[in-house]
Amino acid sequence: MLVVNRSRVLSFPARALALGLLAGCAGASASAPAAAAEARVVRVTLLLYSGRPNPTLDVEPAVAEARIRPGFAATKAVESARPGETVVPSKLGYAGIVVENLANVPGLPRTFLVYRNRVEARDDGKVAIRAADDAALEDALVQLALERKAIDEKALEWIRAR
Repeated sequence: MLVVNRSRVLSFPARALALGLLAGCAGASASAPAAAAEARVVRVTLLLYSGRPNPTLDVEPAVAEARIRPGFAATKAVESARPGETVVPSKLGYAGIVVENLANVPGLPRTFLVYRNRVEARDDGKVAIRAADDAALEDALVQLALERKAIDEKALEWIRAR
């Protein structure tokens, strides 16, 4: 099942607010069937635009286990996040990827942000900064978005130019 949702707009000031709200209120206003369907996916949102909808795709748990979890597992905790700290850069244009583990896929935190080789994991009220030797996790998420047509080649070039 492929769902591409281009209705989410996260300007930079809204990103910080959204990060605090992601885990607690995703789908709070959805109908029961819609909320149940939403709870069975891993939602990936590429933070590409300021003031325009960001590309979003819903990934099935089996795909998340095979394609996202290995990249996350390759990251290592490097420090606890200080209040207000984030891996999301303060700039216009591509600013990373938000992953919401609505399906509770084992081995993935409830919410995490990816920018290059750094990951901000948010789970059970705790925030940790993680890092990898390379940007393989980000690359896997971008490739998945490209395959599912959530982004096109032009957006891919923009991301790679980061």
